[in-house]
Amino acid sequence: MVPYAVRTTMFKLDSDFNGQVLRYRDISSKNDKLNWTGFGEVHVLLACIGSGCDYLDNLPGVGLITSTHYVRDAFSMDTTSTSRLDTSPLHPVEKLIQLLLRNHGRNLTPTEKRQYEQTFINSIALFRHPVVYDER
Repeated sequence: MVPYAVRTTMFKLDSDFNGQVLRYRDISSKNDKLNWTGFGEVHVLLACIGSGCDYLDNLPGVGLITSTHYVRDAFSMDTTSTSRLDTSPLHPVEKLIQLLLRNHGRNLTPTEKRQYEQTFINSIALFRHPVVYDER
């Protein structure tokens, strides 16, 4: 539910209707290593996609913390960044994909890299514009 920016999610619900509540605004405060300070919904979505999701497998060695770091770097949110892509005219999402592939997609063929890029972009569209059916 996090990539969809659902404000409040209840999970681990038992038969007595007891469960845990996760509030979207509190996500980064649950983990000291995960810092989404300054992130908007799109940044959170990109970090989730980069770490692997239903639509796209993660690259080896990329989890949520690593993906978050790359989102900060791609969007120039990290003042200590030394990325060679900092002065690139690329769109930040293209920078993010290049960072992921350059650092973790070394063993992919050129075809697999193009497929990863396209699936990443498609994943953004699927999360931002979900299709919901109403049988009525």
